[in-house]
Amino acid sequence: MDYQVEIDVIRFDGSLGGNVLLKANWIILGENGKKVFLMDTSSFSKQIDGKGYGALIATKSLALSGLAVILLLL
Repeated sequence: MDYQVEIDVIRFDGSLGGNVLLKANWIILGENGKKVFLMDTSSFSKQIDGKGYGALIATKSLALSGLAVILLLL
């Protein structure tokens, strides 16, 4: 394994008709976890577009996708 990614989710919530918020600290390690290559905090906030739990879950999925894209682009 060349790299390890550790993600510490600080906050991940939302409410019907409101916003979804995802805040996570992340770190990319190498050399069997002995060397830190990058570390940062990422936050995503998005208004829920629609009504009901389906819209809430879809917006939470978008927030997780945003974090994944950031880590993939590094």
